[in-house]
Amino acid sequence: MMKFNEKVRLLKKKVGDKILFVQNGNFYIAIGRDAVLLHKLFNLKCTCFIKYLCKVGVPVKSLSKYLQQKCHIYI
Repeated sequence: MMKFNEKVRLLKKKVGDKILFVQNGNFYIAIGRDAVLLHKLFNLKCTCFIKYLCKVGVPVKSLSKYLQQKCHIYI
């Protein structure tokens, strides 16, 4: 079974420069450079497990609040 971080890295290759959120339970998670960028933009808590492996989490019910601040949402 593939680990969560491995799944995210494969998905990130597909989306390229776009920020990738992956739902994990009640949170949307972003890792790596996306996490650092979101930390800088929205002052989200950024947790780094090892060097260059950082993550931020946003509750599912709160994601649209953050995205509406500085981003346009296209579905």
